[in-house]
Amino acid sequence: MKYLKTAALLLMAVFLFLQFGCEKSGAQSGAASGNTQAAMPSPGNGIHWMNYTDGMAQSAKTGKPVMIDFYTTWCKYCKLLESTTYQDPQVIKTLNGSFIAIKVNAEGDDKVMDNGKSVSEKDLAGEYEVTGFPTIWFLDAKQQKIGNVPGYEPASDFEPKLTYISSGAYANGIKFDDYLKSLGGK
Repeated sequence: MKYLKTAALLLMAVFLFLQFGCEKSGAQSGAASGNTQAAMPSPGNGIHWMNYTDGMAQSAKTGKPVMIDFYTTWCKYCKLLESTTYQDPQVIKTLNGSFIAIKVNAEGDDKVMDNGKSVSEKDLAGEYEVTGFPTIWFLDAKQQKIGNVPGYEPASDFEPKLTYISSGAYANGIKFDDYLKSLGGK
């Protein structure tokens, strides 16, 4: 009987880990870390994703703010974000029109250039203090950190954050809650 209780608890722990594993830092699965490009749709088919090196160069050239999506290949909520929020027409329009959208495999070994030095995507995630997946960082047009959004958000919650940043409201000292009220939102 004691053996059955222990086995049941162990089975429950494994189930919970698989269900909520994306929320924990450093969790691994059998999936190998893939190339960042593999998770990106083709241009014209949604969000125009760039890798970190090219995206940061494009931001410097255009003066657009940056959105960096730190993901893993095994993360349930990363996949949900990709299949729902990032498919929303308004999110796509706002990201493609007002931002440089970057994807970084937070467990990837691909090299990117960060402030003139070559680092792995995994190390880059550490520099951004990513502790769970997905984590989305926003940078201003000068590539200074504005803030991050940890975890999954539906398009209805995510899109107002995009317009808050793209409008420059944050830079004018307007709090997000006040910005939402000005839109007639929450």
